[in-house]
Amino acid sequence: DPRYDYNSQLQPIDTSWWETLVSRLARLLQRLFHGLDAERASGIVTWSLVAFFVLALIAVIWFIWKKRPSLFLRNKKLGMDYEEVT
Repeated sequence: DPRYDYNSQLQPIDTSWWETLVSRLARLLQRLFHGLDAERASGIVTWSLVAFFVLALIAVIWFIWKKRPSLFLRNKKLGMDYEEVT
């Protein structure tokens, strides 16, 4: 009897967080643009999210480059002091 199946709430979810995010954003696009089919909407959302994450990664690298350029450059003048071990 499904009314007494208390373990049904404890079952693992079959979809990943990425699929959930894409499907929710695709549904939002379908509500905004009524003539858009589900497959095309999810494709648009997927590539938009990929582009967003790539741009965010580039922005973080650029920000670190501006604040600490020494992390990306090699300074030949800085030498390590070696101690002689005897």
